[in-house]
Amino acid sequence: TNVLVVNMEDDLAEMEMRLAAVTMHFKLPEAELLGRVHLWSGQTPGQMPFVVARKDARTGAVSEGEVVDMLIEYCRDNGIGAVIIDPLVDTHECEENSNGEVQRVMRIYRRVATKLNCALVLIHHTKKPPAASGDGFAGSADAGRGASAAINAARVGLTLFQMSQKDGEKYGIASTVRHRYVRLDDSKANLFMASNRADWFRK
Repeated sequence: TNVLVVNMEDDLAEMEMRLAAVTMHFKLPEAELLGRVHLWSGQTPGQMPFVVARKDARTGAVSEGEVVDMLIEYCRDNGIGAVIIDPLVDTHECEENSNGEVQRVMRIYRRVATKLNCALVLIHHTKKPPAASGDGFAGSADAGRGASAAINAARVGLTLFQMSQKDGEKYGIASTVRHRYVRLDDSKANLFMASNRADWFRK
């Protein structure tokens, strides 16, 4: 399906270079990506801010941002079936630790997914693990930073952590190259049986 990547931290030039690097590494014909992979930077000067939820500084009321309807229209016009938002925290003005406010943000994203009948992937920061180790955090639904309303609203949750010293010793990976390995774990699965085994990837 066609995919839209919304990046709140990098400009469009950086996003295009990343996509070009992926295309080169996996030897993908550029023609196969034309019109299929769409890039939207939240760092474009003069563009409407990508804020899905605004908060009134005086009353504290949370309202839907103007960009939501624009996002829905863009995805419909371009046949988008999957939207990736990176990171979640930079797309709203709400208090990250407030369950009530984050729940409102998630309801807005749910409306987008329902309107478009598309997959919606929200990249969310995690808490700082002790000594930068993922032990105890990998596969935990509580690994996410801030209010629990974010993971509570999700249908599927995944965690991504760098290989820990303990895992390195378990699999015989030298400490000098351990940083090149990451583990992907199920942390929540409403629609399927969650696995208790990690998928490992090498950078």
